[in-house]
Amino acid sequence: MEELDFPAGEEQAGRDFSGFSGEGGRYQGLRFVGCRFNGADFSEASFFQCSFETCKFTGARFNAARFEDCRIVNSSFQYAGLFGADFRQCKLTGSSFSGANTAAMTIEGGDWSYTDLREQEFYKMRLEGVNFKGADFNRAKLEKCRIKGCDLEGAVISGASFRGSDLRDSNIDGLDILGADFHGVQIDIGQAVAMARALGAVFKP
Repeated sequence: MEELDFPAGEEQAGRDFSGFSGEGGRYQGLRFVGCRFNGADFSEASFFQCSFETCKFTGARFNAARFEDCRIVNSSFQYAGLFGADFRQCKLTGSSFSGANTAAMTIEGGDWSYTDLREQEFYKMRLEGVNFKGADFNRAKLEKCRIKGCDLEGAVISGASFRGSDLRDSNIDGLDILGADFHGVQIDIGQAVAMARALGAVFKP
């Protein structure tokens, strides 16, 4: 089994860290490209300014882990455990969370554009200031969530449920609102106008 005690900034490419046990570890400035972390355990670990590109985390555990100012792009978290994970100002563009457990996650800021979040269940989650442009929320449940100041332009929301969520101050341009459940959502005036126009109504103040 490999160790993760490399010098900060030194790139590791194509290496296999599957099964690595790093619970509660503190990792800063590490860089990985095309590496595998399948089945690794990073529960309660902290990552600061780390970079992962085209990496695989199949079945890995990140329960209660913290990511801050990290770059995790075009990577796969298939069937990973992310219960209670905290992402702050991270870039996840193009990454996939197929089959992952994302319950109780917190996402503050950052770029999650074009991520695959299909069929995920986000309940009472706090999602603030996040760029979800073009993200795939197909059949996802984002119920009673605080989705404040997010960019949802062009996101795929077919079959998704936003029941009881707070969408105020978020950009909902280009959303197919007819294909999703917005029952009981909180919206602002601008969003109300956008939704009315999407339904073919003409707004006249």
